Amino acid sequence: MAAYRTTRIILIAKTLIGPGKGLFEGLQERMEGDIFTHREPIRSGSSLEAIREEAGALPTLIADDITDDEIVRLSAVHMYAAIQAGYDPSNKCLHWFRPDMIEEFLPNMDHLLAFESALLRDCGDLLIKKSRATAYDRIREHLGDPGVIERRDWTSLPMASVRDFEALTTEDDRALMVARLEHLTQEAIEQLDLGKALQAQRALSQVQSLTFQDTERAQREFAILFNQQNERSDELAISRDSPVLRRLQAE
Repeated sequence: MAAYRTTRIILIAKTLIGPGKGLFEGLQERMEGDIFTHREPIRSGSSLEAIREEAGALPTLIADDITDDEIVRLSAVHMYAAIQAGYDPSNKCLHWFRPDMIEEFLPNMDHLLAFESALLRDCGDLLIKKSRATAYDRIREHLGDPGVIERRDWTSLPMASVRDFEALTTEDDRALMVARLEHLTQEAIEQLDLGKALQAQRALSQVQSLTFQDTERAQREFAILFNQQNERSDELAISRDSPVLRRLQAE
Protein backbone atom coordinates (compact mmCIF):
# COMPACT_ATOMS: atom_id res chain seq x y z
CA MET A 1 0.00 0.00 0.00
CA ALA A 2 2.74 2.48 0.95
CA ALA A 3 4.74 1.49 -2.12
CA TYR A 4 1.72 2.09 -4.35
CA ARG A 5 1.29 5.56 -2.88
CA THR A 6 4.96 6.51 -3.18
CA THR A 7 5.15 5.15 -6.71
CA ARG A 8 2.20 7.31 -7.78
CA ILE A 9 3.73 10.40 -6.14
CA ILE A 10 7.06 9.82 -7.89
CA LEU A 11 5.50 9.15 -11.31
CA ILE A 12 3.40 12.32 -11.03
CA ALA A 13 6.47 14.30 -9.94
CA LYS A 14 8.20 13.05 -13.09
CA THR A 15 5.10 13.84 -15.21
CA LEU A 16 5.01 10.22 -16.37
CA ILE A 17 1.36 10.12 -15.29
CA GLY A 18 -1.03 12.93 -14.49
CA PRO A 19 -3.08 13.27 -11.29
CA GLY A 20 -6.07 10.96 -11.45
CA LYS A 21 -4.57 8.79 -14.19
CA GLY A 22 -4.28 5.05 -13.65
CA LEU A 23 -0.92 3.31 -13.90
CA PHE A 24 -2.12 1.24 -16.85
CA GLU A 25 -3.33 4.42 -18.56
CA GLY A 26 0.16 5.81 -18.17
CA LEU A 27 1.65 2.73 -19.77
CA GLN A 28 -0.74 2.95 -22.71
CA GLU A 29 -0.11 6.65 -23.28
CA ARG A 30 3.68 6.37 -23.18
CA MET A 31 4.43 4.77 -26.53
CA GLU A 32 8.21 4.65 -26.17
CA GLY A 33 8.45 2.39 -23.15
CA ASP A 34 7.87 1.45 -19.54
CA ILE A 35 7.06 4.34 -17.19
CA PHE A 36 8.33 2.41 -14.16
CA THR A 37 11.93 1.79 -15.24
CA HIS A 38 12.35 4.85 -17.47
CA ARG A 39 15.13 7.06 -16.10
CA GLU A 40 13.31 10.35 -15.81
CA PRO A 41 14.35 13.21 -13.49
CA ILE A 42 11.91 14.78 -11.05
CA ARG A 43 10.53 17.98 -12.56
CA SER A 44 11.12 21.38 -11.09
CA GLY A 45 8.23 22.70 -9.01
CA SER A 46 6.89 19.23 -8.16
CA SER A 47 6.14 17.92 -4.68
CA LEU A 48 9.55 16.19 -4.64
CA GLU A 49 11.59 19.16 -5.87
CA ALA A 50 13.61 19.26 -2.63
CA ILE A 51 15.40 16.01 -3.60
CA ARG A 52 15.41 16.64 -7.35
CA GLU A 53 19.15 17.10 -7.70
CA GLU A 54 20.01 14.30 -5.27
CA ALA A 55 17.75 11.85 -7.08
CA GLY A 56 18.94 12.55 -10.61
CA ALA A 57 17.50 10.49 -13.45
CA LEU A 58 16.38 7.35 -11.65
CA PRO A 59 13.90 4.60 -12.50
CA THR A 60 10.83 4.61 -10.25
CA LEU A 61 10.98 0.89 -9.51
CA ILE A 62 13.87 -1.58 -9.47
CA ALA A 63 15.34 -1.98 -12.96
CA ASP A 64 17.57 -4.81 -14.17
CA ASP A 65 20.50 -2.44 -14.73
CA ILE A 66 20.18 -0.46 -11.50
CA THR A 67 23.46 0.16 -9.66
CA ASP A 68 24.17 0.05 -5.93
CA ASP A 69 24.46 3.83 -5.81
CA GLU A 70 21.11 4.20 -7.57
CA ILE A 71 19.47 1.82 -5.10
CA VAL A 72 20.56 4.10 -2.25
CA ARG A 73 19.16 7.16 -4.05
CA LEU A 74 15.94 5.34 -5.00
CA SER A 75 15.49 4.39 -1.35
CA ALA A 76 15.78 8.05 -0.36
CA VAL A 77 13.23 9.10 -3.00
CA HIS A 78 10.62 6.60 -1.82
CA MET A 79 11.29 7.49 1.82
CA TYR A 80 10.85 11.19 1.09
CA ALA A 81 7.69 10.55 -0.96
CA ALA A 82 6.25 8.55 1.95
CA ILE A 83 6.91 11.40 4.37
CA GLN A 84 5.31 13.84 1.92
CA ALA A 85 2.28 11.53 1.87
CA GLY A 86 1.95 11.94 5.62
CA TYR A 87 3.74 8.85 6.95
CA ASP A 88 5.55 9.33 10.23
CA PRO A 89 9.32 8.76 9.76
CA SER A 90 9.19 6.20 12.56
CA ASN A 91 6.41 4.21 10.87
CA LYS A 92 7.49 0.57 10.70
CA CYS A 93 6.33 0.13 7.11
CA LEU A 94 9.04 2.53 5.94
CA HIS A 95 11.54 -0.11 7.07
CA TRP A 96 10.99 -1.79 3.69
CA PHE A 97 12.26 1.28 1.84
CA ARG A 98 15.72 1.04 3.44
CA PRO A 99 18.60 0.61 0.94
CA ASP A 100 19.30 -2.92 2.16
CA MET A 101 15.62 -3.93 1.83
CA ILE A 102 14.10 -2.01 -1.07
CA GLU A 103 15.61 -4.09 -3.89
CA GLU A 104 14.08 -7.27 -2.50
CA PHE A 105 10.74 -6.00 -1.26
CA LEU A 106 9.67 -3.10 -3.50
CA PRO A 107 6.71 -4.39 -5.59
CA ASN A 108 7.24 -4.76 -9.31
CA MET A 109 5.05 -3.38 -12.10
CA ASP A 110 2.75 -6.42 -12.26
CA HIS A 111 2.03 -6.32 -8.52
CA LEU A 112 1.21 -2.61 -8.57
CA LEU A 113 -1.02 -2.93 -11.64
CA ALA A 114 -2.93 -5.81 -10.03
CA PHE A 115 -3.37 -3.84 -6.80
CA GLU A 116 -4.62 -0.77 -8.64
CA SER A 117 -6.98 -2.83 -10.82
CA ALA A 118 -8.78 -4.14 -7.74
CA LEU A 119 -8.82 -0.67 -6.19
CA LEU A 120 -10.27 1.00 -9.30
CA ARG A 121 -12.87 -1.72 -9.77
CA ASP A 122 -14.12 -1.15 -6.23
CA CYS A 123 -14.14 2.65 -6.16
CA GLY A 124 -15.22 2.91 -9.82
CA ASP A 125 -18.41 0.97 -9.07
CA LEU A 126 -19.21 3.37 -6.24
CA LEU A 127 -18.56 6.36 -8.47
CA ILE A 128 -21.12 5.10 -11.00
CA LYS A 129 -23.72 3.91 -8.49
CA LYS A 130 -23.39 6.63 -5.85
CA SER A 131 -21.10 9.65 -5.96
CA ARG A 132 -17.55 10.92 -6.33
CA ALA A 133 -17.39 11.57 -2.58
CA THR A 134 -18.34 7.96 -1.82
CA ALA A 135 -15.68 6.67 -4.20
CA TYR A 136 -13.09 8.96 -2.60
CA ASP A 137 -14.01 7.65 0.86
CA ARG A 138 -13.53 4.08 -0.38
CA ILE A 139 -10.02 4.92 -1.60
CA ARG A 140 -9.26 6.26 1.87
CA GLU A 141 -10.49 2.97 3.36
CA HIS A 142 -7.99 1.12 1.18
CA LEU A 143 -5.01 3.47 1.36
CA GLY A 144 -5.44 5.54 4.52
CA ASP A 145 -5.72 9.31 4.81
CA PRO A 146 -4.13 11.13 1.88
CA GLY A 147 -1.37 13.65 2.22
CA VAL A 148 -1.92 17.15 0.92
CA ILE A 149 -0.12 16.30 -2.31
CA GLU A 150 -2.34 13.25 -2.90
CA ARG A 151 -5.82 14.73 -2.50
CA ARG A 152 -6.23 16.00 -6.04
CA ASP A 153 -4.93 12.70 -7.41
CA TRP A 154 -7.25 10.54 -5.29
CA THR A 155 -10.31 12.68 -5.98
CA SER A 156 -9.94 12.07 -9.73
CA LEU A 157 -8.58 8.51 -9.62
CA PRO A 158 -11.97 6.66 -9.62
CA MET A 159 -12.62 8.14 -13.09
CA ALA A 160 -9.80 5.97 -14.44
CA SER A 161 -12.13 2.98 -14.11
CA VAL A 162 -14.85 4.77 -16.10
CA ARG A 163 -12.37 5.76 -18.81
CA ASP A 164 -11.57 2.08 -19.38
CA PHE A 165 -15.11 1.62 -20.68
CA GLU A 166 -15.02 4.82 -22.72
CA ALA A 167 -11.87 3.61 -24.45
CA LEU A 168 -13.99 1.25 -26.54
CA THR A 169 -14.57 2.48 -30.08
CA THR A 170 -18.02 3.15 -31.51
CA GLU A 171 -17.71 0.00 -33.60
CA ASP A 172 -16.89 -2.03 -30.49
CA ASP A 173 -20.00 -0.65 -28.76
CA ARG A 174 -22.11 -1.35 -31.86
CA ALA A 175 -20.92 -4.96 -32.13
CA LEU A 176 -21.59 -5.54 -28.42
CA MET A 177 -25.12 -4.09 -28.70
CA VAL A 178 -25.88 -6.15 -31.82
CA ALA A 179 -24.83 -9.34 -30.02
CA ARG A 180 -27.03 -8.51 -27.03
CA LEU A 181 -30.06 -7.71 -29.20
CA GLU A 182 -29.63 -10.86 -31.27
CA HIS A 183 -29.53 -12.88 -28.06
CA LEU A 184 -32.65 -11.10 -26.81
CA THR A 185 -34.43 -11.80 -30.09
CA GLN A 186 -33.57 -15.49 -29.92
CA GLU A 187 -34.88 -15.71 -26.35
CA ALA A 188 -38.14 -14.04 -27.42
CA ILE A 189 -38.54 -16.50 -30.30
CA GLU A 190 -38.04 -19.47 -28.00
CA GLN A 191 -40.68 -18.03 -25.65
CA LEU A 192 -43.04 -17.28 -28.60
CA ASP A 193 -43.17 -13.65 -27.47
CA LEU A 194 -43.94 -11.71 -30.68
CA GLY A 195 -44.01 -8.27 -29.03
CA LYS A 196 -40.63 -8.69 -27.38
CA ALA A 197 -39.10 -10.10 -30.55
CA LEU A 198 -40.35 -7.20 -32.67
CA GLN A 199 -39.05 -4.65 -30.15
CA ALA A 200 -35.64 -6.29 -30.21
CA GLN A 201 -35.69 -6.33 -34.02
CA ARG A 202 -36.58 -2.64 -34.19
CA ALA A 203 -33.73 -1.78 -31.82
CA LEU A 204 -31.37 -4.03 -33.77
CA SER A 205 -32.31 -2.29 -37.02
CA GLN A 206 -31.57 1.10 -35.48
CA VAL A 207 -28.19 -0.05 -34.16
CA GLN A 208 -27.27 -1.52 -37.55
CA SER A 209 -28.59 1.59 -39.35
CA LEU A 210 -30.94 -0.42 -41.55
CA THR A 211 -33.44 1.35 -43.80
CA PHE A 212 -37.07 1.93 -42.89
CA GLN A 213 -38.12 -0.55 -45.57
CA ASP A 214 -35.83 -3.23 -44.13
CA THR A 215 -37.29 -2.69 -40.66
CA GLU A 216 -40.87 -2.97 -41.92
CA ARG A 217 -40.02 -6.11 -43.88
CA ALA A 218 -38.47 -7.76 -40.82
CA GLN A 219 -41.59 -6.97 -38.80
CA ARG A 220 -43.89 -8.42 -41.49
CA GLU A 221 -41.81 -11.60 -41.67
CA PHE A 222 -42.01 -12.05 -37.90
CA ALA A 223 -45.77 -11.46 -37.97
CA ILE A 224 -46.22 -14.05 -40.72
CA LEU A 225 -44.22 -16.63 -38.81
CA PHE A 226 -46.13 -16.13 -35.59
CA ASN A 227 -49.52 -16.17 -37.29
CA GLN A 228 -49.13 -19.24 -39.49
CA GLN A 229 -51.86 -21.81 -38.89
CA ASN A 230 -50.70 -25.23 -37.75
CA GLU A 231 -52.59 -28.34 -36.78
CA ARG A 232 -53.28 -28.39 -33.05
CA SER A 233 -51.18 -30.94 -31.21
CA ASP A 234 -50.82 -31.21 -27.44
CA GLU A 235 -47.58 -33.10 -27.94
CA LEU A 236 -46.11 -30.42 -30.19
CA ALA A 237 -47.30 -27.71 -27.81
CA ILE A 238 -44.94 -28.94 -25.12
CA SER A 239 -42.13 -29.91 -27.48
CA ARG A 240 -39.23 -27.54 -28.05
CA ASP A 241 -38.62 -29.27 -31.41
CA SER A 242 -41.90 -28.33 -33.09
CA PRO A 243 -41.92 -27.27 -36.79
CA VAL A 244 -43.08 -23.77 -35.84
CA LEU A 245 -40.22 -23.30 -33.36
CA ARG A 246 -37.70 -24.63 -35.91
CA ARG A 247 -38.87 -22.11 -38.49
CA LEU A 248 -38.66 -19.25 -35.97
CA GLN A 249 -35.16 -20.27 -34.85
CA ALA A 250 -34.00 -20.59 -38.46
CA GLU A 251 -35.14 -17.04 -39.14
